[in-house]
Amino acid sequence: MDKQQRFNEIKQAYEDIELMEISQGKKEKYYEALMDELKSEFDISMMKKAKPNEENKAVLALYRKLLIGRGLDL
Repeated sequence: MDKQQRFNEIKQAYEDIELMEISQGKKEKYYEALMDELKSEFDISMMKKAKPNEENKAVLALYRKLLIGRGLDL
């Protein structure tokens, strides 16, 4: 599976979680799992330092949404 396809799956999972009628605490656990998947699939720390490109921007934007969903900050 290529990285773009994996990213799309993680993004879709995020969107599905957003629509779920579950407690915020449960959503945060799901977000944490998705963050772990993003970290294992993409080198987030390097992306933050690298010259921005479309892939980096999309991955980092989703990572930020997950952070915000968990009540955390970059």
